[in-house]
This record gives sequence, structure tokens and C-alpha cells, in this order.
Amino acid sequence: MRKLAIVLLVLPVLAFGGYFAATTYANREAGRQIDAVFQNLGEGGVEARHGAVSFDLLARQLDVADIVLTYPQGRGSTTIAHLSAAGLGQVEGGRVKVDRLELKDLAFEGRIGDTPATHASWTAPSLVVEHYEGPAEVSAPAGRPWQIALAVLRTAKIGRITVPVSTLSTSRGTGDAAISGELAYGGTTLDDIAGGIIARLAVTPSKIATTSKDGSGAGTIGAVTGEGIDVGAWINAVTGEPVATDQTGTLVKSYRVDGYDYAMGDKVKVKGGPLTLTDLSVKAPGLPTAELMEVEAALRAKEAAGEPIEREDIAPLMDVLARAAAVTHLGSFDAGELDLASPDGAKARLTTIHVGALSDGVLSEAKIEDFAGTDHVGRPAKIARIALAGARVADILQQSAARMAEDDHAGVAPAPQRIDLVQRFEITGFEVPSEIGDGPVSIEKMLLAMDGIVDGVPAKVTGTLRMALPTAVLADQQIFALLAANNVPRITIAGDIASNWDPATGTAVIAPISLDISHVGAIAGQLRIGNVTPAAFSADDAAALAASRRETLEQAAFTLKDNGLFAMKMRELAQQQGVKEDAVRQLVTGVAAFIVNQFANDRPQLEPAGQALITFLQAPGGALTVKVTPRSTLTFGDIMDSVENDPLTLTDKVNIEASASK
Repeated sequence: MRKLAIVLLVLPVLAFGGYFAATTYANREAGRQIDAVFQNLGEGGVEARHGAVSFDLLARQLDVADIVLTYPQGRGSTTIAHLSAAGLGQVEGGRVKVDRLELKDLAFEGRIGDTPATHASWTAPSLVVEHYEGPAEVSAPAGRPWQIALAVLRTAKIGRITVPVSTLSTSRGTGDAAISGELAYGGTTLDDIAGGIIARLAVTPSKIATTSKDGSGAGTIGAVTGEGIDVGAWINAVTGEPVATDQTGTLVKSYRVDGYDYAMGDKVKVKGGPLTLTDLSVKAPGLPTAELMEVEAALRAKEAAGEPIEREDIAPLMDVLARAAAVTHLGSFDAGELDLASPDGAKARLTTIHVGALSDGVLSEAKIEDFAGTDHVGRPAKIARIALAGARVADILQQSAARMAEDDHAGVAPAPQRIDLVQRFEITGFEVPSEIGDGPVSIEKMLLAMDGIVDGVPAKVTGTLRMALPTAVLADQQIFALLAANNVPRITIAGDIASNWDPATGTAVIAPISLDISHVGAIAGQLRIGNVTPAAFSADDAAALAASRRETLEQAAFTLKDNGLFAMKMRELAQQQGVKEDAVRQLVTGVAAFIVNQFANDRPQLEPAGQALITFLQAPGGALTVKVTPRSTLTFGDIMDSVENDPLTLTDKVNIEASASK
């Protein structure tokens, strides 16, 4: 650690890089003092130069011209055309004060963080610091300019920093992977800085411009306000410096942008309402900033080379994002109305975007509401609501990374480590145009909810689906092709499922289980299973199979209903054979009766069920109900073995009740 006298007040050029040192008041030996400080910076790895130095004793004003700070390891340099510090003095405790410090023609140029491919420059005609008070000396690791800046800010008090205008330019990558941008900031004011925390931030509207292989874009960013901004936390986040295990870096307590707009020629146009963010922080070990930039650079390089990006190439990105999610805390994020337009004429508006608390990698809630738009030919699309709750974001990303990294030529993904990745997911009022068939694809409601998590396994699961779509969308499936041939333009699908598991008794009841497809049929029922343990949901396939084989079937009951498919099939067969429909039905029921009698001769207990099946087939629109109850303990291992060896032996182990109705 090196002691550095504060002769030049150090301020961050920008959160992205480039930091310059701090100073104590100057006395009549200002030149010698300045030389000593610059020499100390040089010994610490910063090449520091300056021009003429003058000191007005009566005005207590120090002036230094032509300051150049060149940072080690190719991190860039900062230049200051002129520094003027007025009202220099000493206060109680050996601290120094400056009434007003003005820096003219500031410029930083160099790389951001530890990524050589990212270049940045920042310029400002003027920067004014008012009412500075800080220590006469500060300790910071040698050769780390941002550490000097942070050490000063953590121990100093500043009334206000004003930057009337400034410009940030960045560039990254080469060739087709090159992307550059320029952000022209409006007037920036930082008030009441103490302990490295900016109490209030205000930026008047700014302008942005970008250039990439996809074209050039331009836009504006509305007025920005913020509170509780920790400069040190931002430095840690941008530089990738580790966060102490006992420290949480609060990036910002609250932040608001009063709208924005952006257009890239005629390719895309975006206009949004206010953005608000609260309580953003990072805990140990900090964000993997450098790794994220490295992964992004690798993907861009592969894309620029014309090589396909495989799923294993995305795995490192998912892994880095998972680690970032695990250390990031967010209070909330909200976005106002968002308008989108594309050159083909498609338009859309989204009224609400809300993200709730993110903590320990788990997102409490997120939703979008009231989306409405039209496609390129004017067909409407809408979403009333998409919402989720209890999303384990870090686990989702980590498991995605594991799947993508897996050599999966057999097409079998690894078993998930958890199944409670999202506790609730809901879609309502969803409607999009269909390229084929009659009308849109619409989802009235889709819901999946989990509750009562035990060892990563939900004790309660519920699901609901209500949707409608053109029959032509599914016409490549034989059943729906038959519907299309019978001029059924649209179908509706309704499904419900609920599962309740009692970990204490090991009993799971799945009821209802129902699926109803218009013009096809419906099935509804319930299932009762015993000896269900968390091991059945293990990521270890062998352990999961063994636990599933030990589970027992206690009862199963189902009702099958014909919604018209049977009649369509009979009609199709009749037309193919050139006979009447009744003749085909009689033939089918006759064959069924023959088969039932054959089985009943060997196993008389099957005759009632067989007769119920025949009754069901004799007339369209009927219903068949079957109830199965084991005569004694029947494990799923027994069921699997019987199905593999001789399925009919199962009928000797259960009682079957069946009935048919028209």
C-alpha cells in the first residue's frame, strides 16, 4: 500500500474506466508539491506529467496545466488541459477542503476493464466540483488508478459535481463483429457524495448513436434521476474486482429514465415510457464481468467467421449468466408503454413490463400485460398477460448450460437437477395469426402452478389449458387430417390436471386428469398412487427408476367420450369400401365382440368390460367408463414386468369395473 498526498482531486472519468487522482491544498511550494505527487504516481505505475503550475496565495487558488496520466498495462490515459482549485484550506482533523475545483477539457481514452477488444473514450469540456473535503493522505494499492479514486471517494465529502455535457464513445470487435456507439450525455449533476455514495444523480436528456454490420441507429434517452449510487460497487462491477465476502455492493437504491426512443433506419423503431429500478446490488464474489465479455467476444468472432454457433458454444454464456444471477439482488424493475415498429409494417404496443425481487438467484415474479399489435398484413395479435412467479433463474441457466454442454448425439438430455424451476407460469388472452387455416391460434388460459416444495419436489401441482386453433395447423397428424377432410375448420382443446402428494404418507392423488378436444374426444379420470418418495424425481436415472418401481397403484378410473371422431372414421371407411356406414359399424363391433369372447373364455372376469366396450362402439357419441382396483399390493415394477412379458397377466391382479352410456 502506498501513501499518496492529495494534491489533485481524483474523480472518476466514467464508471467504465479511467480514473484520476486526488490532491491536498497547495502551499507556496506548489510546484514542488505537485512534482512530488506526480512522482509518487509514477512509482505506483501511473506515468504522470504536467505543465505550468501557479499558486495565488491571496485567493488560495492552485492552477495546473496540461496534465497527462497514462495508466499501466495498456489501460489508456487521461488528459486535463487545465485544473483550477480555488478556496484551498485545512479543516479540523488534518483534512483539506476545496471550495471549487474546475477541470477543463477532460479526455479519457483506453480499454474498458480487462477486455482488450473493447475501446472507450470519454470527453467533457468542463467538470466542476464544489465543496470538497477529504483527508490529506489516502492509501491505495499502487498502480491501480481506480483504487486511488475509490479510496478518495470513500473518505471524502463532495457537495456537488457538475458536468454540463460529455460524450462517451465505445467500440468492440473487428470486421463483421465490429460494433460501436456514441452516447452524448446531457447535463449531469451529482449531489451530496459521502462514503463513496452519490446521494442524488440527475442527467438531462441524452442522444445515442450505434453502428454495426446491421446498420446505423440513433435515438434519445430521457432525463435520468437516481439515488443511493455506490461508486465503489459500480467500479467492482465494471472491472470485475471481487466483492468482499462480508460486503454487498449496492449499485443503486433507485433509478429512473423518463422514456427513450431508438431507430435503425427502416429496420426497427422503438419508443418506450419511463423505466424505474430499485435496490440493485451485487454480493460476493461479484459479477463475472471479464468472463462475460470473453464469451461474448468468442461468439462474435465465430459469427464473423461464418461458422455456425452450436449449442455447446452457448453453454459458457449460460454458465456465466447463471453465476451473475446468483450474486445479483434486485428490488424491482418496471417499464412503461413500449411501442415497436418494423419495416414490413408490423406494429405493436406493450403496456406493462414488471419484474419483482431477484434474490439468491430466485425471481419472485415477472409479468407483461396488455400487448396488442398487427403483423405485416394487418392481422391482429394480442396478449392479455404472461406472468411467472418463483422462477429459479440461476438454476434454470445453470441446468441449460449443463444440457448444452452435454454430448447429446442420442437426443437424450440429462435429467434436470430440480423440477421446481418455476412455481407458477400463466398465459391469458393470447392470440396470434396463423399462416394456414381458418382464424388465429388463441390461448384463453394456460396455467402451471407448483406449491409445497419438499426436497425440490412440489407436493401440489395444478395445470390448465384452454385454447383454439385452425385444424390445418395439426393436419400432418392423422387424427386431425381426418377432421380437416371432414371440413372441420377449427378445434378447441381443454385440459386440466391436479396432483396432491402427501410426503408423510407417500400417497399421491392425481385428480382431475382431463383432456377434451372438440370433434375428437375426451378423457377424464383420476389416479391414486402409494409409496411415492422424493427419490422418484432424482436426477440419477437409476435411482429414479428404482423408486418408481416401488410405487404402488391403489386405484385408477377413467371415462372416455367420443366427440365425433368415431363417426368420421366410420364414414371414411364406408366411402373407401363403397358401402353404407351402418355396415362398417356392424363389422367393427362384430370384430370387437369376437375378440372379447376369445379373451373372456380364458378370463371370464373380462366379459363385463368387453361388453361395455361393444356398447360404446355400437353408436357414436357414447362414453366408456373403466375403474381398476388392485386385488392386493401392486407395484409399478410388477406392472412394467407384466407389460413386457405378458400384459394379460395384469388382469389377474386387478378388479375391473366398466360401463358404457350413449
